Amino acid sequence: MSTAATAVIPTFRKLASGAAQLAGGQVIRRGLRMLTMFVAARWLGPAQFGIYVLLVAMTEMLALITGGGYLDYLTREAVQLPQSAGWIATRLSLVRFAYTAAGAILILGGLRLLHYDGRIIAFAAVMIGSLYPRTILECSYGLARGSQHFAKVPLLEGIHAGTLFLVAVALLWKGWGLASVVAAELISCALAAVIGVVLTRSAWERRVHTGWDIRELFQRTIAFNVFPFIVNAYDRADVFVLSKLASTAAVGIYGLSYRIFAGVGIVPYGIMGAILPVLSESAWNRDKEQLCSTAMRLMYSIALLAILAVMLLANPLVPALLGHAYGDSATVLQILIWSTIPIYLNYTLNATLLSSGNERIFILTALVCMIFNLAANIVLVPRYSYFAAAAVTIATECVLLGQNLFFVARKLGQIPLPKRVAGLTLSFALILAFGMVADRLGAPRIPVGIAGLGLFVAYAMADSPFRLLRRNSQFA
Repeated sequence: MSTAATAVIPTFRKLASGAAQLAGGQVIRRGLRMLTMFVAARWLGPAQFGIYVLLVAMTEMLALITGGGYLDYLTREAVQLPQSAGWIATRLSLVRFAYTAAGAILILGGLRLLHYDGRIIAFAAVMIGSLYPRTILECSYGLARGSQHFAKVPLLEGIHAGTLFLVAVALLWKGWGLASVVAAELISCALAAVIGVVLTRSAWERRVHTGWDIRELFQRTIAFNVFPFIVNAYDRADVFVLSKLASTAAVGIYGLSYRIFAGVGIVPYGIMGAILPVLSESAWNRDKEQLCSTAMRLMYSIALLAILAVMLLANPLVPALLGHAYGDSATVLQILIWSTIPIYLNYTLNATLLSSGNERIFILTALVCMIFNLAANIVLVPRYSYFAAAAVTIATECVLLGQNLFFVARKLGQIPLPKRVAGLTLSFALILAFGMVADRLGAPRIPVGIAGLGLFVAYAMADSPFRLLRRNSQFA
C-alpha cells in the first residue's frame, strides 16, 4: 500500500468517526425531544399541544435570528484562529445576548398586539429566557467541533435532551399541564450550558485578541443573523399561518408531523459537520469537489431510504402510536418527506459556499424562498390547511436548490452533484411501487414495508458510497 493510500485511511476514519458522533448526538437529541413531544401530545391533547408547538416555533425562530448560525461560524473561525477561539466565543455570546433581549421585546409586544392570551405570553417569556444558557451551550458545540473533539457534542446533546424529557414527564405527572414542558425547556438548557463550559474549558480559555472591534465583529457575523431570520420567516411561518387561519389543533397535527420530519436533518448535520472543518482549511479544489460529490451520493441514498420508510410505514404506525386524533399526521408526513432530497443536496451546497467565505449569498437565496413560501402559504392554507403547508415546504426547498446550484457554479466553477445515482433511483421507484400495490391488495403493511426497506438497503450497500468516499478522499 502506498504512503498516500495509507494516509487516506486514517483521515477517512476520522471523518467517518466525526460524522457518526455528530449524527449520533442529533439522534439522541432529536429522539429524546421527539419522545418528549409524543408524551406531551398524548397528555395535553391537540389544542394544548398546538400551543406548545407554537411556543417552540417562536423560540426556535428567535434562536436562529439572534445567532443560531454562529455555531458554523465559530467552527470555521476556531479552525482558522485556534488561539482566539475562546475570545471569539465570548464576544459572540455577548452579541447574541443583546440580540435576544431586543428580540424578546419585539416578540412579546407582537404577541400582545395580536391579542394572544396572557398565559401564552408568560410562557413565551420563559421560553425566550432559555435562550441565554442555550447561547453558551451552542458556543461550546462550536468550540468542540472546531477543535474536532466531536465526542463531546453527543454527550452534551444527551444531557440537554435527557433532562428535558425527564423534567417534562415528572411535571406532567404532577399535573402541571402546559407549564411542565415550558419549565423543562429552561431547566434543561441551563444544566447543559454549565456542563458544556466545563467540558470545553480549554477552548474557552484560548483568548488571544483577534484585533477586531465590536463593529467589525458585527459586520463579520451579520450574514449569520439576517440569513437565519429570513429562513425562519418562511420555515416557521406555516405554523403561525395555521394558528391564525386554521386552528391550534391544526398546528398540533402539522407540528407533530414536522417534528418527526425534522429528524431527516440528522444525517446531513453529521456528515457536513465533520467535513466543514476540512473544507475550511484551504481553497476549493478538485479533491474537495470529489469529497462533497461522494458525500452527496451517500446522503441521496439515505434520503431515498427515509422516503421509503415513511411512505410504507407511516399509515400503520402513526395512528397506532399517537391515536386517531392525529390520523392526518401520517398523510402530512408522507408529503413532507419528499422534500428530503432537495434538503440533503442543499446542505452540501451551503457547506461549500460557507467554507469558501460566500455566506452572504445565503441572504439573497433565503429572501427569495421567504417571499415564495409566505405567499404560497397565505394563498393555500385557508383552503387546504396543513396539507398545503407540507406541499409548500417541498416547493420552497426546490426553489432554494435551484439558486444554490446557480451560485455554486458561478462562485466555484464546479457543482459537486452526486454521481452514479440512476440505479439507486430506479430501485427506489420499483420498491415503492411494489409496496403501494401490495397495500392496495390488502397485504400486511408493516411486514411489506420492512421487506422493502431491507431490499433497498441491500442494493445500496452493494455499491456503498462509504467505499467511494474512502477511495476518493485525498485529505491527509
